[in-house]
Amino acid sequence: MGTVVSRPFAGIPLVLGDATYRPWFLIFLCAGVNGGLWLNFLPLWLTDNLGASPTQVGWFFSAGFLAAALGNVTMPPLAERLGNRRLVAQAMMLISAPAMLGLVFANGYWMALISVLPFWFGAAVFSLLIGLAGDTARGRAAAGERDFTGAVVAALQTGLGLGNAVAPLLGGWIYETTGDLRPVILLGMVPGTLATWLVWRHVRNAQPGDAPHQPDVSHRPRAAPMPALAASSAQPAGAAPAAASLVRAAGLALPLFLLAQVLFKLGDSRGAFETLFAAPELGASRTAVGVLVTLAGGMLLVLTPLAGVLTDRWGPGGVTALGMALAGMHGLLLVAVTAFWQQLAVLAVLEAGLAIGTTAPLIYAQRLAPGRAATATGWANACIFLGLCVGNPLAGRVVEVAGFRGLFAISGAVDLLGAGLVMMLVVLGSRR
Repeated sequence: MGTVVSRPFAGIPLVLGDATYRPWFLIFLCAGVNGGLWLNFLPLWLTDNLGASPTQVGWFFSAGFLAAALGNVTMPPLAERLGNRRLVAQAMMLISAPAMLGLVFANGYWMALISVLPFWFGAAVFSLLIGLAGDTARGRAAAGERDFTGAVVAALQTGLGLGNAVAPLLGGWIYETTGDLRPVILLGMVPGTLATWLVWRHVRNAQPGDAPHQPDVSHRPRAAPMPALAASSAQPAGAAPAAASLVRAAGLALPLFLLAQVLFKLGDSRGAFETLFAAPELGASRTAVGVLVTLAGGMLLVLTPLAGVLTDRWGPGGVTALGMALAGMHGLLLVAVTAFWQQLAVLAVLEAGLAIGTTAPLIYAQRLAPGRAATATGWANACIFLGLCVGNPLAGRVVEVAGFRGLFAISGAVDLLGAGLVMMLVVLGSRR
């Protein structure tokens, strides 16, 4: 295992070959298949089958992002307060079933909206599992192994992305054949149920410093974090003393970092308008736009494991700043794009930034709050969803006022501002 970080894509075989991590990868994969089957087609279903307007579609997703933010900011802290992350994770998995059944029986826009909110709220389970993976990896590092937190978290995110990338092929075919999304949603309950069973069967209530492969300790009171965990953080010793309050535990570093996360996702909200820019502005066909979307998903799958390895090598703070900077550069490059092939050419810059953004920020948040991995991950994810919730309607307004290129310039600058804020935290942390 000592050579893992010398091989850029070794995180996935590392996870698949480990008895502890392998079920978690399957949980993320099944969850990705579930969402990939039907989530991508909700806008079409809402407009074609339920008569929703484009504005209502926008608010439908904004409300879902807000529910996800609320789940991430409340449930991981609750799990750590109870000392039983397994129980809370199981509860969040279980609420997706009635939510999906509500969508199946929805006969109007408002019933569909009310039904989908618990599903988004339950997405906070990923913060719990990523926090659990971080605690496990750092606990093993404290026991003498190398710290593979980035490689492990990136592999889990890759499993989620793989399901999201492959399942729409089947979901789209069934939707086109039947003319209704309800059978696809019902089919999604199969991998969703499997993911729920895997959480019940294989997720244990690991704590920072637990030795790997311990028996199930789901009902054990939460133990205090080991000093070795804090020492392994990217921050110097004493930079984040243990305390009851998460903010006080990390000083101002964590709140400023969370602000940078919001800025990053505000800038990333331009993504929904890049396909619109390709079609009317650059004259791309729908087939060409499909190539753009497929290429983006493929690049993200390939680059995410690499981003995890870079996080382990260079540290999550600097890699996070790099990812935000790459996303900002992409926005500024789009301003100068005049042909569709140029948009394709600069796509790799964005996908590299987004691949980093799925891994490094979550690990950096955990390093800023030692002993509160699930809570810190939940807060970071909550800021991601809040940024998307606010950013999507705001980006539409910017397009109306300043055009597509104005949106790209402003969003790129916002991403760069977030990168500068994170880099400032990294530099100040290294000098203290």
